[in-house]
Amino acid sequence: MLWILMLLAVGVCGILGFYDSLYGFGELMRMINSGILILLSLGLLLRTWVKKNLGKTEKLIERNLELEKRVEELCQLTSNQKREGIPSHYSSL
Repeated sequence: MLWILMLLAVGVCGILGFYDSLYGFGELMRMINSGILILLSLGLLLRTWVKKNLGKTEKLIERNLELEKRVEELCQLTSNQKREGIPSHYSSL
């Protein structure tokens, strides 16, 4: 919702900038438009960076869960081998 409002503000400032060029309101609209566009660009950059880092974090969490399952399986396998008396170098992992 915030991004929609920001893009709407840019559109309104674009229209006001057009009127500024027609009627000569002065430097005020140019400064406002520049400020809004800079803030919008920084916001999009920050959003992209955060999304990228969240994707990396999600992949790391998934990989961690896979490794935990694998360790649990290996621990169960070795405990079963110890109970049965099978040497570990003969097991097929």
